[in-house]
Amino acid sequence: MVNEADKFAKEEKEKRDAIDTQNQTEKQINGLGDKVPAYVKEKLEAKLRELGAAISCRST
Repeated sequence: MVNEADKFAKEEKEKRDAIDTQNQTEKQINGLGDKVPAYVKEKLEAKLRELGAAISCRST
């Protein structure tokens, strides 16, 4: 049971880290405003959506 608890704790930490990364990246994109070309913002936003989908899949 201890090994299983460690496994779940590790998975939960990875999930929290991914969510934190997603949130920080979104804040940076919003904070940069027009300083970043639109095509770069679109690529980043697409990757953030992929990350969000991956996080959602892992939580089920």
